[in-house]
Amino acid sequence: MFHRRTEKIDVDGQKCNGCRMCIRMCFQDVLRFDEESNAPAAKYLDECEACMVCEANCPEGAIDVTPAIPIFTADPFR
Repeated sequence: MFHRRTEKIDVDGQKCNGCRMCIRMCFQDVLRFDEESNAPAAKYLDECEACMVCEANCPEGAIDVTPAIPIFTADPFR
């Protein structure tokens, strides 16, 4: 059974400067540049691995990836 790993990818059009870094960094080719909104858009969300590389490499902090499954990270204060 197929489980989608990403719930949604939000792009803040006010913050996005159109550099397309997120598109270049996505190894799954999920994002496409939308000329009308002058910002990236998630065109192939089913293929997203929720790796958050696009979010981490956005110089403006304009991308927010919401995983469909919880992603646990190490707690540095434990």
